[in-house]
Amino acid sequence: MAKKGRKPNDGRGKTGGRQKGTPNKDHPLKTILRQHSQNYFDVCIRAEDAEGKKDEWKAEHAGCVFSQFELDLMDMKPSDRSKAELELLTYHTPKMSAISADMAVKDANSTFTNRLTRLASGEDVSAPDEE
Repeated sequence: MAKKGRKPNDGRGKTGGRQKGTPNKDHPLKTILRQHSQNYFDVCIRAEDAEGKKDEWKAEHAGCVFSQFELDLMDMKPSDRSKAELELLTYHTPKMSAISADMAVKDANSTFTNRLTRLASGEDVSAPDEE
């Protein structure tokens, strides 16, 4: 049975779906959640107005402005703060991954001098020696 439909690279271009450049639909819930998250990280709380902070802390940080996120981080134990920072790193730092390299020699019988001679004469040195 023959496969029906368009063939790849038939020269007709895109014939269906959204037009190029069309933005995604905005969802009200996503907008609300995005704004809530943004407010959590926005710098807007003066040290003097920080709830749950002692007067000595407020005096020491007088004139400083913090986000609720920063205030929450300050309230954490150092071990919990480190865990939170490491978790946040996963969202904006690429993960390292192992790579492999093929180090096999394709032409074990060829000497360096032979390869240079072949290269100088314009031969393909990636092909095995023909000696």
